[in-house]
Amino acid sequence: MDCDHDSPARMPVNRKTSSGKKVFLYESDSPDGDDLLGADVVDGTSAALTFDNDGALYDLDYGPA
Repeated sequence: MDCDHDSPARMPVNRKTSSGKKVFLYESDSPDGDDLLGADVVDGTSAALTFDNDGALYDLDYGPA
């Protein structure tokens, strides 16, 4: 997915986890392979996780299933 910081795209992830779990986000591209874009901990019932390693900027919003 290409990222435009002025007009961000949204897409569903649809994965279950629980409070206190660490979530990792990787990108798959070449020539570097799978780059770790960051890790953050799920805390509470609704919020956003931010992944900003390697020049990336992704926010993952989550809430109850």
